[in-house]
Amino acid sequence: MATTDQQVLNEIQHHLIETANNGASWVSGLWTVAELTGYLNQRQRRLVRELALIYERDTLALGADTATATLDEDVIDLVFLWWKNNASGVYTPLQRADTHGQDTALSSWRSTSATTPQTYNATELASLTLRVAPPSSAAGTLEFLYVGLTTALANTGVAFAVPDVCVSCIKWGVIADMLSKEGRGQDLIRAMLAESRYVEGREAIRLILDGWV
Repeated sequence: MATTDQQVLNEIQHHLIETANNGASWVSGLWTVAELTGYLNQRQRRLVRELALIYERDTLALGADTATATLDEDVIDLVFLWWKNNASGVYTPLQRADTHGQDTALSSWRSTSATTPQTYNATELASLTLRVAPPSSAAGTLEFLYVGLTTALANTGVAFAVPDVCVSCIKWGVIADMLSKEGRGQDLIRAMLAESRYVEGREAIRLILDGWV
């Protein structure tokens, strides 16, 4: 059975000598229920992004001579992107590029279209904006794998979206966030130690994903 947010909050309360009640309240008054919910979601999404743990697949239609498109709100990061020529059905993988790369290696892309785009950029533009260069002279479809937002944890017994092996890593990240908060509960030395546990856990998971363990 998958680990839930309340189980982890209960563990955190034991670690920090709070009354253990599945995160229903924080008797010390150093943190609020809303803060802990935010910390849990931020750390889970951060881990998913850093390790590309959960992939989704989606498509976007792009008109002729159109360079930009708007991504859905759940897109955290693009992993792989193809251009599909609607007429021929042929797929072409596109290379990730930054603004400098698009403007120097493909200096004429703003004024000249091509049969098939060569690159995409989704990191240096407005939020959730994707740009291909050069734009295609014919309509096509962008198909892509992406890291997406996970189901929000809500301190109501929601299961983590990541495998159980990742949950301990998230727990230590949350403790680091809690102890870094300005106020009476701030303890930067213990926060640093908790953050190191998060990093160690993340790198151990990375080794597993890469087949080294």
